[in-house]
Amino acid sequence: MTTIKRFLIASLISPLAIIPAFVIGGLIVELPNAPANQDFWLILNGLFSASLILLIVTYPATFILGGPSVAALQKYELLSLFNLNIIGWFAAAVMAFLFTDWLTAFLVGCYLSSTVAGTFWLIIKSGKKAST
Repeated sequence: MTTIKRFLIASLISPLAIIPAFVIGGLIVELPNAPANQDFWLILNGLFSASLILLIVTYPATFILGGPSVAALQKYELLSLFNLNIIGWFAAAVMAFLFTDWLTAFLVGCYLSSTVAGTFWLIIKSGKKAST
């Protein structure tokens, strides 16, 4: 598979990884603090809905920031999971300053961007092993 095809497949699939990451992380945080009478399905539905809304930001960020970043990292032979995470954490830092609770937004952003970067990396790397 060509590099362009791998990049497009990775760019289309990797943002979807935030859905389970956000829902599972949200359940870990919310369930211990939820009142006893609050319905589990209500919490799950809210987290799932919020994760779908996050895709509105994640897809453009993956193409706008991820595309040129991956191209530059490949050009200089620096493409690695660590470098992809650094770029994602930088984007999370920039976005976090839009919120009043910027530290929490930054940490959640780092968690979600690492999930997307890790999924992207796995797709890119599996394509390379299959083609060699």
